[in-house]
Amino acid sequence: MDESMKKIFVMMLGIAALFVGSAWAVDDPKALEREINRAEYYVSEFEKEIKRLRGGRSERYFNKKEAAERVKALHERHPGDPRVQALFERTRGALMGSKGDVITITPEMLAYREQEKNLRERFARIADDAWAELLQKEQAKLVQTVFPTPNWEEVSLESLRGSAVVLSDVRWPMDEFIGATGKFIAVGAPSKGYWFIDSGGRQWVGPWEAVKRYRRQVDSELEDVKSWIVLARISDLAVEIPQAEEKKTMAPQWGWVVTPVAIHAPGKVTALYAAGQEQSGTFVGEDQVAALKSKRYSVQDLPEKATPTQVMETFVTAIKEKNIDLYLKCIDPARLEGRYGEAMVKGFHWDLHQARFRKHYVAVTFDEPRIVVSQGFDEGDDADNYFLSADQKETARKIQGSKVEYAYVDCKAWDENGRQYGSPKEYTLKRVDGGRWMIETYDIPF
Repeated sequence: MDESMKKIFVMMLGIAALFVGSAWAVDDPKALEREINRAEYYVSEFEKEIKRLRGGRSERYFNKKEAAERVKALHERHPGDPRVQALFERTRGALMGSKGDVITITPEMLAYREQEKNLRERFARIADDAWAELLQKEQAKLVQTVFPTPNWEEVSLESLRGSAVVLSDVRWPMDEFIGATGKFIAVGAPSKGYWFIDSGGRQWVGPWEAVKRYRRQVDSELEDVKSWIVLARISDLAVEIPQAEEKKTMAPQWGWVVTPVAIHAPGKVTALYAAGQEQSGTFVGEDQVAALKSKRYSVQDLPEKATPTQVMETFVTAIKEKNIDLYLKCIDPARLEGRYGEAMVKGFHWDLHQARFRKHYVAVTFDEPRIVVSQGFDEGDDADNYFLSADQKETARKIQGSKVEYAYVDCKAWDENGRQYGSPKEYTLKRVDGGRWMIETYDIPF
């Protein structure tokens, strides 16, 4: 037998063996049972993956493909077998579960977005009008040609000192560097010259802090702005290496040092240096924000006897409506203590909450809280209630000291399509001696 015939013979034997194996699986009840058991194993593993996500969803399920293929093969050959039918239904349910839990998103859940949009549009007009007016006032002192920069070899500093310049595409902190004469933001290139915006003093920090307040109070979309327009005055001439990296690779460059007057993002905000104010800066219309927003708040206050669930609902509403005073009222004041406590509560984590409700989810729901007494007399203790007299209970209250309770609330966040975002998160609230419930873990996402 030649080689080609041998290959054909071997292939036919393989096909015959596969056919016999399939027939054996059909005819042999034990072989079918083993096949069902193997499929059931992968379906169970797939179900465990889904259960661990607690209503969330994953980009990858390790057992999904294997479970689906095995059950599909069984169902096509044995659709009438009750064991196969049961596996089919379980796989169907698991596949739906892998999509994550869903709810119906109502217009009320999205109202905060429309509210922010209206506020943003109002302040956009105010900001753009103020910027145009500011440039009009500076017109006589304005350097008309920004690039190439005035040639320092031909133009003296004294002839330009105090002149105004409008610089576009100012990127901070990406283009900020620490030089020999100070901290600056570089605008320009060796081929066309440099402007060095002085960012080490109040003239920059004051307006920039005002920009951050605007983002926190009015327009969270400001987070996406990557470059700014700056109105500044020429104050000096310097030689610097305009690189943020510690290791400098550029040659030193001449640049005109300018002191900031205002920061602007078109259709967004105009922030000004305000020397006489405590914070050294303000955004145009800042004095109007509180009054305008208070009229639109759906929740004005937190009741003293609010339940843990009510506190959490108020906390979420305060974040969505940018009501930072109400947000702070929900949080344990102890979290604001320490050197960085207030900055973390009112700044860093407030910003994170704002970003998440803009990008990731629009609504939060809560399970029933689990309340635990960690210190003091527990009126819910069945043994104490059954055995102790009223006088004994009163004595127990005195000797056990202040009563400290914790409430644990599971929260689920939902995106604008009604799908659950991630897995449920647990928030912790604290109450002392029957006082107000306060959030301890204010800093975790929903």
